[in-house]
Formats: sequence, C-alpha cells, structure tokens
Amino acid sequence: MLTGAPRLLALAVGANVLGIAGFYFTSTFMIAYTTQYVGLNRAVILDCLLVVSIMQFFITPLAAYIASRVGNLRFLATMALVSVFTPYAMFNLVDLGSLGAITLGIGVAVLFMGAYYAVIAGFVSDSFPTAIRYTGISMAYQLSGAIFGGLTPMLGTVLAENFKGQWWPLAVLFSVISLLSLVSVLLLGACRQRHVQLQPEAQQA
Repeated sequence: MLTGAPRLLALAVGANVLGIAGFYFTSTFMIAYTTQYVGLNRAVILDCLLVVSIMQFFITPLAAYIASRVGNLRFLATMALVSVFTPYAMFNLVDLGSLGAITLGIGVAVLFMGAYYAVIAGFVSDSFPTAIRYTGISMAYQLSGAIFGGLTPMLGTVLAENFKGQWWPLAVLFSVISLLSLVSVLLLGACRQRHVQLQPEAQQA
C-alpha cells in the first residue's frame, strides 16, 4: 500500500484531519481549556458538549443529503473553508463564560466540522483504486487519528500554557487544521478527475 499509492494515502490522511483532530479539539481540549484557563465548572462544559453532540446527530444526515445534491467535493471544500474562520467566533463566545454562549460557540464550529466529517469517508473511499480501497481507507483513518488526533490536544495545551489569556493562537491552530484538510480534499479531487480521464484511454489501448 505505502509503495503503491503514497500520494493518495498522504492526501487521504490530510483530508481526514479536520474531522478527527477537530473532534478532539472541540471536545477533549475544550474541556481542559474552559476549566483550566476560562475558569468554568466542568459540569457546565459537559452540558454544553452534550447539547452539541445531540445537534451533531441531526447534522450528519442533513449534510449527506446536501452533499448528494451539490457534489461531495464542492460540499467538503466549502465546509473546510468555513471551518477556517469558525474558531474565532467560537473562542469569542466561549470566553463570555455563559452556558448559552459556550454552546453556541462550540456549536458553530461543530456544525461545519461535523458536516464535513459526515461526508469525508465516502469521498476518501472513492479516491482509492478498487484493489487497494479498503487498505487505503483504513490506513488513512488510523494514521490521521494516531498523528493528528493525539497531537492536537497536546499542541493546544502547549499553546494555552505559553499564551495565557490569549486565545488567538488556539484559533490559528484550528484554522491550520481546516486548511490542511481543504488543500488535501482539493488535491484528492484533482487526482480523482485525472483518474476518470485516464480510464477511457486505458480501455482504448
């Protein structure tokens, strides 16, 4: 697999980053951030995340439906692009400290991130040739989770410690995660288009 399609694998790993690292950022890291640096009670942030998780339950089928109408690539690129900007609204609202503001702030970020996550699996699956599809999907997901899922809360904690009282470095981290997935999805889309164009030529040959 690694020698057969390294470019596809790397792009698939990058495409999965927003869904995986974004989840750890808005859940695991936000619990630590709000309790240690904003001074909130742990029960408050857990209540907020419960509401957001219920919201995400409804986002998934809606996102899949919209993507089927507008096209997966366009939908994913739009969600990733919007996600570049959502952390700035999120942290502004979270720093207000109220239950409603925190829920709204995290909810805004999760709305677009969750919509992206709902569609990315099928898109990545179709990007691999049939012969290596299942291996490619599995490796991409596991590598993305192991590398970015684990590193994101750690990087967030390091930034929070070194920039106490400032949330903008954390917002930039989330933006970088979103940009990485945006670029990866666009490049995967280009690879898929090239593959589709080459198929008729291969059949004629």
